[in-house]
Amino acid sequence: MSGCLEGYNAILELLLAGIDQNDLLAKLREESSTQSSDLAELRPRIFHSTSNPTPIITMQNGKFSAAPAMAIKGGKVAAIGTYEAAKDAAGPLAEERDLQSQCIVPGFVEPHLHVILSAMLKGFFMNCDPLNPEINGKFESTIIFIRSKAKNVKQGEWLLGYNYDPSRLPPNTSTGKFQDLTLDIFAREDLNEHPIFIVNASGHLAYANQKAFDEAGIDNTTPDPAGGQYIKNKGNLTGVLLEPPSYEAFLTKALPADLMKVPTIVDGLHEVVKDWSEKGFTTVFDAGVGQTGPLDVSVLYALSLAAPLRIAGAAANLTKGAASNIVGNGSMPPDGATDLKIKTIKLWMDGSTQGFTAALETPYNRKMLPNYFRKEPNGWARWAVGSTCPISNAGSDDITEEMLAWATKGYQLMVHVNGDCAAEVVLDAFERIMAAVPPKPPIMHRLEHFTVTTLEQVQRAKKLNLGVSHTIGHVKYWGYTFRNYILSSDLEPDRADRIDPVKDDLDNELVYSFNSDSPVSQADALSYVGTAATRLMYNQDGQVLGPDQIVNVEAALAGVTINPAKQVMLDSEVGSLEKGKDANFVILAQDISSPAVNAKDIDSTWVEETWFKDVRRYARPSNV
Repeated sequence: MSGCLEGYNAILELLLAGIDQNDLLAKLREESSTQSSDLAELRPRIFHSTSNPTPIITMQNGKFSAAPAMAIKGGKVAAIGTYEAAKDAAGPLAEERDLQSQCIVPGFVEPHLHVILSAMLKGFFMNCDPLNPEINGKFESTIIFIRSKAKNVKQGEWLLGYNYDPSRLPPNTSTGKFQDLTLDIFAREDLNEHPIFIVNASGHLAYANQKAFDEAGIDNTTPDPAGGQYIKNKGNLTGVLLEPPSYEAFLTKALPADLMKVPTIVDGLHEVVKDWSEKGFTTVFDAGVGQTGPLDVSVLYALSLAAPLRIAGAAANLTKGAASNIVGNGSMPPDGATDLKIKTIKLWMDGSTQGFTAALETPYNRKMLPNYFRKEPNGWARWAVGSTCPISNAGSDDITEEMLAWATKGYQLMVHVNGDCAAEVVLDAFERIMAAVPPKPPIMHRLEHFTVTTLEQVQRAKKLNLGVSHTIGHVKYWGYTFRNYILSSDLEPDRADRIDPVKDDLDNELVYSFNSDSPVSQADALSYVGTAATRLMYNQDGQVLGPDQIVNVEAALAGVTINPAKQVMLDSEVGSLEKGKDANFVILAQDISSPAVNAKDIDSTWVEETWFKDVRRYARPSNV
């Protein structure tokens, strides 16, 4: 079984397979050079307010720490403090800006997403996410949406989609189970004129119609590929595909080598970082550089040269020693490996909670488990679990040995753990590693997602000085289905209430952050803040998931500024507004530190401007 996003990465490999890599990199560098020359000349500036005494929210030491004024000069913060101090630092020729009722916060830091994959999916696949306004969380609307897209498909072409997520749609009223897109459904809805292939949001599953099976040359007698499965019912194909190897025959037909053009890819990459800048991000961290090969490093570096934000990342280590293809076999260079200055190795212990592949101590709700997962009711693990987990479908390699090998070379470790069973294995590994190779500051090893967990595990993470990064969209967008379906259990009735336990993190003084894992969910820092400060579930009439885990707005804002900056080891440069740090900041429509703010109102529409290294890279159209 594969890990999170591997199905999508299989698609990405095919998308890029026919591309002239030198041509792609040359075009990216050309675009970067053109964009760099268009940037405004840096000039000293002073920001203050005549109506708000403290509009500069610095987030120094994880607190609002609001100040009256800020001066920026030469791409850096020149002063934080009084208006007079800012004026002295900026000089007599400084341009002044009266913020009035607005405020400034540090540029947001996204510590875990996937840049190239996000760009390619958004640019070339229809988005079947239940949150898509054209779908609006309804199965019937999903079918209407697919039909509307099929009308525009030319003869001989395929209709490709991603992010279909039955766990966020109402269960079938007759079976009580989540609804896969089966051959029967495609036939019933008269959707067989063109081949259709849609990937499930988890990446572990995909769906195809009869026309696609015919084009791929697969029928009831076709043997399953190694590592994949064409799901059958009583010997007949159902239309459901399990794991990326089962996608290959379809994608090879759907994505011929000459499909992608270099200008199209370059435009897609620039578009996705532009979108993130519009959400207030000034730093993003790619949590899987090299999943599709060494080309990732060159593409991301070339993109970063003129992107409206900083791009850093971790080398992907999907299998034993795999990251050496990206960073080499030796010790970490003092400034990091490759042009991206990589200092982090990413490992995956388990899969996706909503995809039934996170490794859990207590089984998933068996009533909701699809038949093809019934043999593994506790999920899956990539590495050996020994007697720690009740999981038979686990790898044989020892993750402790692998982590130790990379830690010994001087790298930071970030490990994907969605389930409490996966967390237990990895915490045991970190105990051994910390004893053998105590990390040297600023290295702080990380637990990624840390979704289904216990208070004891939070406390162990603190004792080991680990950082934790939650995909907080699990609370907002999957909270209802976790509580009522996927994680509901007589043995642990409050298990879903504890997902992404930010208040426990705060009480135990962990360094926590929030991420999107884009394309799993949308990168939107202010949505993370609002979710952490309310635990409201999407479209559930004000229902709250786990009110005991709510934190205040100040603590939530730390999760998108200074805390993730510490986790990606860039807090000496970004994450807070302090003298000498990069002039990366966001202007918000209103003062987020005001006691009058209702956390449920906080969202991305508050972003008025995004500044990166002293240059305004985004302004809401009404502000230009």
